[in-house]
Amino acid sequence: MLIHDARKINKPRRKFNIYLFYLNNRKSIKKIFIILIFLLIILFPVFSGTIIGNWIKDFFGTIIHIISQI
Repeated sequence: MLIHDARKINKPRRKFNIYLFYLNNRKSIKKIFIILIFLLIILFPVFSGTIIGNWIKDFFGTIIHIISQI
């Protein structure tokens, strides 16, 4: 005869646990994310510089293209 264990009923799903972890630690997750971005820029300046430079070039190129179409 099996003993009924109430702890096993309605266990939250894994995605729900991850969501609850995010809700409880939002501020620290944001701080860690910002620190990682700064470390990426500091440790890999050539890589991040090309990414930022290409984004700026594409952004201004799009604006100039839109203005030239008008």
